Amino acid sequence: MAGISLAFLMLTRTNVLSPGYVFALMALFGTTRAFYHPVRKSLAPNIVAPQHLPGALALHGAACKV
Repeated sequence: MAGISLAFLMLTRTNVLSPGYVFALMALFGTTRAFYHPVRKSLAPNIVAPQHLPGALALHGAACKV
C-alpha cells in the first residue's frame, strides 16, 4: 500500500496523473486491502497462546477502531 501511495506521489509530482492512472491505482489498492485484512486477522491465533486469545482478539479489535 505504501508503494501505491508512492506511485500516486510520483505521478502527481511529474504532472502525469490522469483518471486512468487513478482508477488503476485505486483498483490495485482495493485488491491489496482485500487480502491485507484477512491475513492481519488470522495472525493473532498463530502468535498468542490459547489462554490469552480472547483478550488479544479484543485488543486487536479495539486497535483497529482507533
